[in-house]
Amino acid sequence: ATLLQIQQQAAISDAELLQALSHELKVNEVLALSSADVPAMSDSEARRYYLDHPRRFLRPERREVRHILITTEDDNPDSEPEVQARMLGLREILLAEPHQFGELALRHSECPTALERGRIGYVVPGQLYAELDAVLFALPVGGISAITQSPMGLHLLQCLDIREAAPIPLEEAVPRIIEQQFVQACAQAQRRWLRSLQRRTQAAMPPH
Repeated sequence: ATLLQIQQQAAISDAELLQALSHELKVNEVLALSSADVPAMSDSEARRYYLDHPRRFLRPERREVRHILITTEDDNPDSEPEVQARMLGLREILLAEPHQFGELALRHSECPTALERGRIGYVVPGQLYAELDAVLFALPVGGISAITQSPMGLHLLQCLDIREAAPIPLEEAVPRIIEQQFVQACAQAQRRWLRSLQRRTQAAMPPH
C-alpha cells in the first residue's frame, strides 16, 4: 500500500500523519542509541562458534525437479476421472521413455513451468506442497513419481538431480554469524533499556 492509501485507511490528517511519523522516527533513534555500544563478535569468536556448532551450518539436501500439472475443476467432480486417465496415459509413456518428460510437459502441463519443459529447479524440503515433497524426496535421480494430488491438481514429478546436505563453508558462514549475533545483541540491549525505563517510570509514579 502507498503512504496515501495507508493514510486514507487510518482516516488521519496530514498533520496527524506527520506527528505519528515523527514520533516513530524518534523512537527508532532512541532505540538505536540504546544499543550503540553493543560490540560486534570478533572474527575468531565467530570461527570458534562455527566449529563448536557444526550441525547449525548445514545446507539442506536439494533436488532438481520438473513436473507436469493438470488441474481439476472444483465445480465439476466428474473432471477428476478424466484428468486421472490422462495422467495415467502420460505416466505409462514416461515409464518407458523418461527422456520424453520435457516434451510432454511442454505439450500437456497446465503450469507456467510448461514453457521451461516442466522444470521447477532446485528445491529444499518445505518449498513445495507437503504431498509433493514426500514424493520428490523419495525418488532416485531420473525417477518418475506416481500420480500425486495437491491443492493445484494432479502432478507427475521427475527428479533430475540430488545434491546432498553439506556444510556451509567457514568463510561464508563467519560474516553471517557476526551479523546475526550483532542483531540479537542489539535487540537484547534494547529490551534491557526498555525494562529499565519501565522500572524508572513506575518508581516515579505516586502511590495510589
